[in-house]
Amino acid sequence: MPLMIANKRMSYRTRMLKAGDQFEATPGIARIFAKAGRARVTAAEQVEKSVARKVPPHDEITLARAEYERVFGKRPFMGWDEGELRQRIAAAPPPPSTVHTSDLLSRG
Repeated sequence: MPLMIANKRMSYRTRMLKAGDQFEATPGIARIFAKAGRARVTAAEQVEKSVARKVPPHDEITLARAEYERVFGKRPFMGWDEGELRQRIAAAPPPPSTVHTSDLLSRG
């Protein structure tokens, strides 16, 4: 059961909690409290959860998809291979200039 810290005064299982009090909650209740902002998971629980979660290593297609999304602002077609994504990224128009004409006129 996750160890949580109350964010504000509340009751849980016949126990009155003040802000900062630690308590254990079932996983379902812990999610509800976290979403509602009533409590947060302790740092130890978060570290344990991140270590337990296996994050797959980034392969080249994943990195290419992330780059495509950054450049175009939308997700790529998942049927494209890495070569197709790289070609489309290379053919992308340059981003618009961030210099405004009013900035240029005020300098001169």
